[in-house]
Amino acid sequence: MTQKPQTGAKPKRRVRKSTVLLEAEPEVEDESLLHELPTPDPSTLPVITEEARKAGWHKAIMRIQAERARLTGRHNSTLISGQKARPIDDGVREAMVTLWSPSGVPPRGLKAKNRDNQILGWLKRNKRSVPEGNHGLAKAVQRVMKSLKPPV
Repeated sequence: MTQKPQTGAKPKRRVRKSTVLLEAEPEVEDESLLHELPTPDPSTLPVITEEARKAGWHKAIMRIQAERARLTGRHNSTLISGQKARPIDDGVREAMVTLWSPSGVPPRGLKAKNRDNQILGWLKRNKRSVPEGNHGLAKAVQRVMKSLKPPV
């Protein structure tokens, strides 16, 4: 009895395997230049002390935190202290500081709709969180603008 192949399934093919014997190639001289490089003397290599390494890491971490604080408008203490993350507000704040640096306050005469559209475009270009809903972005922008105002 012959079986019909299932619908959608490809029929099995028989593949004929053949063996080909290859002759061993004569050894070719290694053309890489690695074997010609001198081995460095360990005593001539620079030595970094543990204290210098820790100081370098500390400087790098402080620089990163300062940059993050500058972009988000929040102090280092609030970024480090473990306060609740606010991805939408932080993204909106970063957009405002980038678009209207250094204060982050939009210029007078700019309509709210145009301001929100510029911020929305920046958030999408930089792949940041975008608020949902009809008035989500407007409310987030208002919260951020309130936080950017200096206390009286």
